[in-house]
Amino acid sequence: MKFTLGFLLGASVGAAVVHYLNSNEGIALVNKVKDDVSGVSENLTGLAEGFVNTGKSILGKEKERETVEGIFLVEVG
Repeated sequence: MKFTLGFLLGASVGAAVVHYLNSNEGIALVNKVKDDVSGVSENLTGLAEGFVNTGKSILGKEKERETVEGIFLVEVG
């Protein structure tokens, strides 16, 4: 009995959601969510590229510093 009641309730809720999403308001909601997700994706891509560039910059500065220190030690020694 519980299974049947749960199944009917789930089917009813699913049918209501499908009906709403096929309405004009539902379509507008889906399009808005798609646009928002696309914007977030672009922002995350830009953020990741920034992190990569910062990491490369830091690694490049470390290599330069090691080279300068190495030259300095050779000149002093």
